[in-house]
Amino acid sequence: MHVIAYQGYRTWEPGADEVDNLLHREDVVLWLDMTGPTPEEVHILREVLRMHPLAIEQVLDHKQRPKVEEYADHLFAIMNSANMDGIDVQFRELDIFVQRQLLVTVHRFEEPGLLDVRRLVNDACATKGMTTGYLLYTLVQVIVDSYFPVLDRLEAELDELEDKIIQKPSNEKLARLFHLKRVVSEIWRIAGQQRDMFSLLMRDESPYINQTQLRYYLRDVYDHLLRIYDNANAVRENVVSAVDLFFSAQSQQLNFFVNRLTLATIALGVLSVITGFFGMNFEVMWPVSMDEPYGVFFVVVVSLGVLGILWFVLQRQRQP
Repeated sequence: MHVIAYQGYRTWEPGADEVDNLLHREDVVLWLDMTGPTPEEVHILREVLRMHPLAIEQVLDHKQRPKVEEYADHLFAIMNSANMDGIDVQFRELDIFVQRQLLVTVHRFEEPGLLDVRRLVNDACATKGMTTGYLLYTLVQVIVDSYFPVLDRLEAELDELEDKIIQKPSNEKLARLFHLKRVVSEIWRIAGQQRDMFSLLMRDESPYINQTQLRYYLRDVYDHLLRIYDNANAVRENVVSAVDLFFSAQSQQLNFFVNRLTLATIALGVLSVITGFFGMNFEVMWPVSMDEPYGVFFVVVVSLGVLGILWFVLQRQRQP
């Protein structure tokens, strides 16, 4: 467990044994960050901080959708952050408890975005006093903004896939398109749920977010969520269009091979007629007998001439 205390412009990291005393101080804002959590940290949530048992049960489940719930003396929120891991997207659940002078974050794995939160909060604390509401705003801002670079990379990959599909469609590209569709649909779903939860966070009567100026900051985060929701929906539609493009390119490629196969079949058919005619078991052929010294040469020239005429006629028909 990582503990950070804020008092006016001052920031320090007290030990876990000091948490109980600092909780009773009105001039200190605490941020408790738990990774795991361990049984000892669950005990702190249940016995020391007195968080609601249902909220603790959802923390231990790690399979909850984004939402906000209000209890008697604290607020409980669940959000999902996102980042790119190679070519895959990772979604991580972050559980948040908010009291008047306390913010608790719980996550199963390491959360890189929290380092940005600490940096931003430390910079802000150097110029103004820290509040729980501002801590919450900075946290949700970093989580929400984590979706922008993910969507940018997915959109760039989609554009690259479309160019490759036009050149040469393949089953691997189609599988990647379906994977992108699932990922973008998940981003769209999560963004919609987190957009809905902000309706509760921005209520005027919320006892944990009662600063007039902070409410405008949360509206800015809400605007970011709307942009993410719309962008994800647009990318999802573009993925569907790319799938249609794949099948169109595949159909065009198939038509190209069928046309070439048809031309080869016609050519072989013509050659079969010519060689079959001159290969008949007759002593005298017309216009030249195969016994003549130039008979074979004549048949070859006729075959090539017929193929040339056939190619010329087909090329004329293909021109618009």
